[in-house]
Amino acid sequence: MANTPISGLASAVTVAGADVFPSVQTAGVGPVKSTLTQLTNYALANAAAGAEATPSIAASGDPNTGIWFPSADTLAVSTGGTQRVTVSSTGNVGIGVSPSYKLDVAGQLNLSDGQAISWAGGSSTKIAASNAGNAIGFTTSGTETFRAVAGNVLIGTSVPGASKLVVNDSSIQINTAKTPASATAAGTTGQVCWDSSFIYVCVATNTWKRVAIATW
Repeated sequence: MANTPISGLASAVTVAGADVFPSVQTAGVGPVKSTLTQLTNYALANAAAGAEATPSIAASGDPNTGIWFPSADTLAVSTGGTQRVTVSSTGNVGIGVSPSYKLDVAGQLNLSDGQAISWAGGSSTKIAASNAGNAIGFTTSGTETFRAVAGNVLIGTSVPGASKLVVNDSSIQINTAKTPASATAAGTTGQVCWDSSFIYVCVATNTWKRVAIATW
């Protein structure tokens, strides 16, 4: 295969990267001998920018799928003539969108059931979900602190109880005091509030009851 002009190759011939082909420089000086690998590397290094529907680096017979270069220091991947992935000059990666973050996705993400999203440094802080168990849990410092399961919210426990909210602690803290203006003040059934003298419970729409509290 050595010293064979490219124009002299048969259409079905198989060539190797080390095969040498003579060519003529644009200035008319030559012939210059180059391996197929050198020619390929030159073509890749000097590829045109390309476009979404016509990427500059594409497989034979599939011209609308490949890699192209939308702007300086930016790389894009198209499939079927549509831009799918972008790597920006700042290193951000976008899937279906021009990225503003390290990973920017236009669309829904899907993880295999039971897998977690963890933060750098280990798995002590993570979000894990189970589609089979209808649950999503939040772990901090290696301990699951919050879980939503089958419409219930669990704090400090993974075991559902008799109510929609289950808290595994010795107290619940409501920071801000609230005093209904009267027993018929606007309210929603189930609301609980407090002030320095009473605990108030809304037992029906716009209907409050209260109990006095005192020191001991």
